[in-house]
Amino acid sequence: MNEGMTEIPYLENIGIFLTYKCQVACPHCVVKSGPHRTEVMKEEDLYGWISQAAQYGGRVRSINFTGGEPFYDLDLFRKMCRFAMSKGLFPTSVTNAYWAETYDRAVEILESVPELLFLQISADEHHQMHIPFERVKNAVLAARKLKLVHQVAVCTDNEESPGYKRIVDPLLEIMDKKQITTVVTLPYGRASFLKGKMAYRMTDIPPAGACGGAATPVIFPDGKVVSCIGPIIDIKENHPLLLGNLHDKSLKEILDSTETNAVLHFIRTWGPSKIYEMLKDRGSGARLPDTFVEGNICMLCRTLMADPTLREGIAGIFDDNDLVEAVAYGRAHYLKEPEMVQRLGLFRDVLREYWRFS
Repeated sequence: MNEGMTEIPYLENIGIFLTYKCQVACPHCVVKSGPHRTEVMKEEDLYGWISQAAQYGGRVRSINFTGGEPFYDLDLFRKMCRFAMSKGLFPTSVTNAYWAETYDRAVEILESVPELLFLQISADEHHQMHIPFERVKNAVLAARKLKLVHQVAVCTDNEESPGYKRIVDPLLEIMDKKQITTVVTLPYGRASFLKGKMAYRMTDIPPAGACGGAATPVIFPDGKVVSCIGPIIDIKENHPLLLGNLHDKSLKEILDSTETNAVLHFIRTWGPSKIYEMLKDRGSGARLPDTFVEGNICMLCRTLMADPTLREGIAGIFDDNDLVEAVAYGRAHYLKEPEMVQRLGLFRDVLREYWRFS
């Protein structure tokens, strides 16, 4: 794991994908949200799944409402924020700020959701093709007035692009740089049509680094639970980061089973590049990419999970008790999470095998 890397503690935050509905159909949307989508999480499921999260041994502390656009159905959003808070969970959310037509309206909307404790606003050249930038500004200023913790996430394929700077430069006039986070535009979902237009910085070196995003599982309207909100979410076949379905098992059963998911915790501890190297050493090089988007582990992870042959290779690699033990010890050492060691009954004083990945 990278020195100095921090992440949200495992399972402390659970994502709730409220709806695929959105006022706009952005060309870079991985989940293909838009006004034409009809999939919405049922209210009875929301009550049940949020309650199950609250009952999970006190480990889950916050619920992040995402989508789609969580503010699409304001009444439902308000109701679920109140319910989450009533269960002792902190509500947070992501939004495109379409609702902030004026500063006063933005203040009014946010005041109507007093339980909301954190807001992430999505702003980039794709969103702003449909949503005036002034609305992003209104939302930021309203959040500041109400002392609501907030940040803006700017999606781009290249931080040197004029489109990126057209968003970031005016943001820096109204907020601190540390409140702005940059995420890479991923060429999946609707964005697959933009693939040839992406100005990525490419390299022949696999992107190193552990994954912090897989600490937060996300629940989708159909009950599917995925380990993160990254590009693996649209893979239809079963894979190690598809954790289960709440229509088949309880949230406790699903989350309990993740504690010994060696592939998941290997990626969280050492990153997908180490799996890439092991697959290459085992003769899978012909199916592996030889160029990579600089610094982006998400695309590499998706490549490994989406290919049936590579998934089979990964299963073979992790069908090894020594490696599984190494993951357990590595997770305990680097992430300070002893759960896997405990569940596997490993209480040795000498940690050995995991050192070869550090």
